[in-house]
Amino acid sequence: MKHPALALVAISALLFLVTPILPGEDTLFERTLTSDVETAERQELIDWAGSLGLSTRGTRREVENRILAYYGVQRRVTAPEEERDGVSMRIERARGSRFFDIEQADERNLRLVGGVRLTVEDEGVVHTIEAEEILINVEKNTLAARGGVVYVVRRADGEESFRGDEIVFRIETWEGIFVRGITETRDRIEEEEIDFFVEGRRISRSEEEIILVERGTITSSSAEPPNWRIRASRIWILAPGEWGLRHAVLYVGRVPMFYLPFFFLPGDRLFFHPVAGTRTRDGTFIQTTTYFFGKREDDDPPISIMRIAETPDESERVIQGLFLRIPEEPREPQRPDWSLKFMADVYTTLGGYSGVAGSMPNLGPLSTFDWRLGLGVSRNIYFENEQYSNYYVEEGIAKQHWNSGFFLGSPVPYRYETETRGRARFQSLTVNWNFLLLSDPEFRRDFHERSERMDWAFLLSPSDEEPERTAASVTSLNWEAGLTWNPSVRPLNPWITSFSVSQFRSQVAWRTREDRRDDPDWAAAVLRPESDKSPERTFFYPQSVLLPELQMRLAGTFWEYPPRPGATASPDPGETPVEEDESDRADRHPLRPPWEGDAPDREDEREELFRLPERVRNLAGIQDPESGRVTFSYNLQPTLRNDRFTDNRDWVTGTDVDTTWRYNTFQTRNRGQLVLDMRARDRLATASSTLSMDHRYQGLDIMADVDEAERERLELDTFRFRGFTANQASQITLFPLRRVEPLEASSLRYSISSLVYENRFVEVDEAGDPRYETRWGEWNEDDITGHQTRAQVLWSLWSATQSLTATSDLPPRDRTYLGELKVVTGPLTTTLSGGYREIEDEWKPDNVVQTHLLQFYEGKLRAEQRLEYDVEEEELLQSRSSLRVWPLTMSLLGQRTEGFDFDPSLGWVRNEEEQFRWTRYTLGLKGEHSIQRWYRRVNLTLQGEVALDVDLLRYSNTGMTLEYGFRLDVYRFLRLDLMARSRNDFMYQYVRPLSEEVGRTHRSFLEDLANGLNIFDRDAREESLFKMDSLRFSAVHDLQDWELEITYRGSPELDSTGPQQRYEWRSILAIMLRWRPISELRRAVQVDQDGSVEFID
Repeated sequence: MKHPALALVAISALLFLVTPILPGEDTLFERTLTSDVETAERQELIDWAGSLGLSTRGTRREVENRILAYYGVQRRVTAPEEERDGVSMRIERARGSRFFDIEQADERNLRLVGGVRLTVEDEGVVHTIEAEEILINVEKNTLAARGGVVYVVRRADGEESFRGDEIVFRIETWEGIFVRGITETRDRIEEEEIDFFVEGRRISRSEEEIILVERGTITSSSAEPPNWRIRASRIWILAPGEWGLRHAVLYVGRVPMFYLPFFFLPGDRLFFHPVAGTRTRDGTFIQTTTYFFGKREDDDPPISIMRIAETPDESERVIQGLFLRIPEEPREPQRPDWSLKFMADVYTTLGGYSGVAGSMPNLGPLSTFDWRLGLGVSRNIYFENEQYSNYYVEEGIAKQHWNSGFFLGSPVPYRYETETRGRARFQSLTVNWNFLLLSDPEFRRDFHERSERMDWAFLLSPSDEEPERTAASVTSLNWEAGLTWNPSVRPLNPWITSFSVSQFRSQVAWRTREDRRDDPDWAAAVLRPESDKSPERTFFYPQSVLLPELQMRLAGTFWEYPPRPGATASPDPGETPVEEDESDRADRHPLRPPWEGDAPDREDEREELFRLPERVRNLAGIQDPESGRVTFSYNLQPTLRNDRFTDNRDWVTGTDVDTTWRYNTFQTRNRGQLVLDMRARDRLATASSTLSMDHRYQGLDIMADVDEAERERLELDTFRFRGFTANQASQITLFPLRRVEPLEASSLRYSISSLVYENRFVEVDEAGDPRYETRWGEWNEDDITGHQTRAQVLWSLWSATQSLTATSDLPPRDRTYLGELKVVTGPLTTTLSGGYREIEDEWKPDNVVQTHLLQFYEGKLRAEQRLEYDVEEEELLQSRSSLRVWPLTMSLLGQRTEGFDFDPSLGWVRNEEEQFRWTRYTLGLKGEHSIQRWYRRVNLTLQGEVALDVDLLRYSNTGMTLEYGFRLDVYRFLRLDLMARSRNDFMYQYVRPLSEEVGRTHRSFLEDLANGLNIFDRDAREESLFKMDSLRFSAVHDLQDWELEITYRGSPELDSTGPQQRYEWRSILAIMLRWRPISELRRAVQVDQDGSVEFID
């Protein structure tokens, strides 16, 4: 060969071209895309994700993952490295690099220039630095960067980003200084994402990750200069959720509005959660809640800006001094769902409260266990001269009255509460209880209106309006304890298939009554008119005791044929299964390798190999649905109840409460059923018969002296409850066309239900003894409650089910023969029904009802007609027609009714002649149209609805309603909403013959409509018959960091203060200004028609 080198190159190139790419090797597109995503600026990533229609929310890492997932590219995963001390540094991008030494200082430096991107990883924390120039001192282990510096710290729980001109920090400890730096935090406030910026002349970061901002500014405004900002000489960010300000000034524009010399928000919470505030009735208060374990249920901070760098709720905390701090090495929480807290509150006007509450779920067998104990001391509150006070004046002397309570009939000088509720489960037994005892009905209203979080917004912007109380008075209590039991009765099947104690409980019912004690000093303090919700006005007393109430259920099968086969034998749970030897398995499945010999080629062997296996027999315990069956079963539901009522007639105060009883009632009720159910083979016929029995008994024991009238009432209620009733219900259904597939659901049915036996109370005889009547059911209309036959043909035809149903009520019931035919043919559904009824031994035809329904496009195009015809009178009784054509709807109603004639002196006079008349016509049109312009930045939505209701008997009752409006939305500038509603109840005046008949002037519809919609001419609107029923207008102006909303509402109101009633237009204008970054700071002013101005929050 003359050119061996050339040939070798050609062969090498050919091998390179035909060599496949290894599966684990990234393509050029994947490598470059991953690099582009990781090196892109944050704003570039957001723009990139937005152009792809992806969400731009979340951290940088989340946005990067969405873009990579869109292209189906996996993020590059570096091979795990062995653990080593120190940090790993990677230069991802730089146009140039150079090492140089400074001999005088004995230092070696690395200089990187030109769009440098450097990544440093230290113990799972990734630090990324981008700058025009980076200088690394190898000896001192420091790093300095300048020129458009972007510093990002990524952790497992999120990331932080800083931007500035210059940065210098030590690589080992990451303490350093930013020159003219800025950091950004995104927060969600009232469904709106807002970016907060913290900027400072110098930003220092210590080794303990304490950030100090000198001459810092906090703002969310992107305008220059910012529309608002908080400037402080120093800003400390000490820990997550812990920051402070010194010499802070709030600027609105360039105007300073508020000065705060110092503010500190601890990230570590005070373990006793103090809350301070004031209420008009209770006075100034301090509420404290101390958690010994567990934590409070956190809600959103009352001031939105406090959410910046907030501590995660799930952080484990320990008590250190006065604070709950996050330990350096968080421990595994013990019982995270348990809580135990101590509450102590003081009110300057009301008094004080202390209590302990615990929640301990999953405590042994207890799935729920909550309890609470509380004591309160309070003074009586009086409302006089529009003010609340705890003093009242008697004989010129100001006095106070401290409230007291009763504990089980004994007076105590304090108020109290005790509550416990829980639920426990012991295998099939479940126990639950709920006990609440209060000293008075007003205890929770006075002391349960509390919070565990400071309302800073209220302190900064106090309001005269107090929020509504969420705690209410308690006027009744019920102590309850009960259990349920659902044991397994599988060994007793089928004789007993289920047994349960559905309820076994006791209850003490407490009610309230006004205190009528004979104590002049007490009455002067508590019962005086100005006394406000005094807790001593009423007291709790036990009304009744339920002990016990027992409800059980027992069900089973006496006999069934064929009997259900037993379950297949199962191995003993304690027996170890014997593993099959490989040789035995090989003998049963002789598989030979293909190289041991030729495959059999005989025809019989091929047939044997491809023969289908035999049909598997029915599994034991699963019945063949085609086989017949007879079942005779039962179910019993016995109940028992014993109620004892206290003799509380003479109880006038809490000290009178005792355990004297008035009367006792004892009830038993036993209900049961015997059910015979039969089913023929292939379900050609089914039959069922049910015998239901109900036995009732009540006993009465009067234990106190009662008057004769009450005694007779109690005894009569007892006698009426006693009795015994037996009823039966039987039914036979045949399916003669079961084997004809299109008609297989057709059936013939006969059913009868009746009274079998009854023992009931009749009256009380002269001797005062009850008299009961015993009788057997008879063949009459009262005892035969149902007797009916039905034949139904169901035919699967034309992709629908056609039906023909004939129903007959048989003697001794009033005989009827009714039929219904329903035919579905594509979009048309037709129904026809009619029949005959026996009324007073005469056969009369039933009304014939015919319905036609035609619909297309999922009901958007729809027409329906319903006709009801009286066959005997040969007259049309009712006609109802309706039509829908997308937004247009119409309906017409006619029926046999009386008419009306118009008399100029009397008005409408009823015409007693009945005949078919058209009575009502309605027309409706509803539409909405959207217009979008300027790349969807301007959206206009027009809305309108017209409803015409015509009374065809009395045309003066005809009315029309117009609803119209629009919404104009200009992106980040303005949103306008207008909705108006007008009504006209004199539509007949637009028809000349009708207006002349009643002596009214004929009007032009279009001219009247134009005048009614003319909002600029009051005289034209008053002249028009179209009267505005309501008007609402709102305009929301986007002022970047503020939102200005102007709202107008108007409607007519009936004014009956003058000599004659008349409608007056009432209007309200409201203007509200809301600060978006701190949405709790808002103010609104409302002006009504009378000119009164009210400031509201």
